[in-house]
Amino acid sequence: MDVLFIHQNFPGQFRHIARHLADLSNFRVLAIGQDHAPGLDSVQLHKYRPHRKASSKTHPYARTFEEAVLNGQQVLRLLLKGVVSENGK
Repeated sequence: MDVLFIHQNFPGQFRHIARHLADLSNFRVLAIGQDHAPGLDSVQLHKYRPHRKASSKTHPYARTFEEAVLNGQQVLRLLLKGVVSENGK
């Protein structure tokens, strides 16, 4: 079974479950995280960098939302490029 974790700072709070699943022979564990994510030795990590930061002109209450959208865009770009595929790329 394939398991994909998507977390900008992978492994974050998923460290223990990701490591446990990676240790099981019937799981392939992959992850997507920002270029600064520490990752785990036993998990293949695909890194991305948002193409820009949230604008300083964005209302302060909405900046976190804008950052989340920018992260989501980059994750989608990776997935559309086929970075995570069945053949283990």
